[in-house]
Amino acid sequence: MNDPNHQLDLLRKVRLALKNHQYQSAITYLQETVELAHTSGDYGAEGRHLGNLALIYYRLNQPERALDYFQKALRCARLDNDRVTEGGLLGNIGNILRELGRYDDAKTYLQQALVIARDISDRRGMGIWLGNLGLLYDDMKEVQEAIGFHAQSVEIAREFNDKRGLASYDGR
Repeated sequence: MNDPNHQLDLLRKVRLALKNHQYQSAITYLQETVELAHTSGDYGAEGRHLGNLALIYYRLNQPERALDYFQKALRCARLDNDRVTEGGLLGNIGNILRELGRYDDAKTYLQQALVIARDISDRRGMGIWLGNLGLLYDDMKEVQEAIGFHAQSVEIAREFNDKRGLASYDGR
């Protein structure tokens, strides 16, 4: 069934379930939207819904499940040739891997996110991924590398007068 009204109804149910912290219901509705998008060949929608599932699992403190769904969403973004989404997903995967202490894998994903941000001239994205690489190198106790990435991130945050981005470096 490829009824747009049914899909919209499911998405409304997802939003309501999330608002009420009914995560299992939201997951069930999202899984149905994933199936509908997959059946219709809409890789973009399928990937967005998979990414939302990943975020729910991350919120539920299930990082391995979140990684699985982010990987599936990444495949969809690549099939859809959506470089912006691909970069964001790579970065999200890298950040979760960093939190899990899987530093080498995290570095690979964050570097890929940075390359895409450069390729598509996304300065804000570059600043975000440079900052996250700085956090990674800080976690790995490689202080000089961390400082270098953070300095580049601050430079970009200043370009955009990004007070939030700059505030995270106050006092460092």
